Amino acid sequence: MTLARTWSAVALASMMLASIVGCGAPPEEHESRLRKAAGLTTFRIVCVKDLWERTSIGGYNDPEIKAAKVTPGPSRLVTVDLSGPQLVDYLRILGSDAFPESGPADPLSLRMYNAIAPVVDKVKEGAPPGQVPEVRVDDPVGNSPGSPTPTTTSSPTATK
Repeated sequence: MTLARTWSAVALASMMLASIVGCGAPPEEHESRLRKAAGLTTFRIVCVKDLWERTSIGGYNDPEIKAAKVTPGPSRLVTVDLSGPQLVDYLRILGSDAFPESGPADPLSLRMYNAIAPVVDKVKEGAPPGQVPEVRVDDPVGNSPGSPTPTTTSSPTATK
């Protein structure tokens, strides 16, 4: 294979990989989500501290995001309370990292965006204040439906 053909094959493979990993623009619902988020008084996220720090600050150093109320919880979890405008800024950061125009998507940002999006989608614009919308990103380890339940076996007790 010639060098030109090799580079063409590499370029084609890169474009195919980029389309698979979700590169490009955020979902078409993104702008609607930003509008809904802007009208919220408070939005709550519960996740591990590392996930919050790595998706919220990641080189942007947005002073509004830094001002979010972060409360430590059990098992390395934090509770993050964002105002509506802070959530808009955060969704923009997540959108650019989860759906980059080039290169692979950041899996942490994509996970967080996909957790927040359905909750924001349920917000009714202009509705009276109600319960604070909350997202919990704390995937349990356990059996998936249909997988066998692990069993414990007891070993025989040694007798003298």
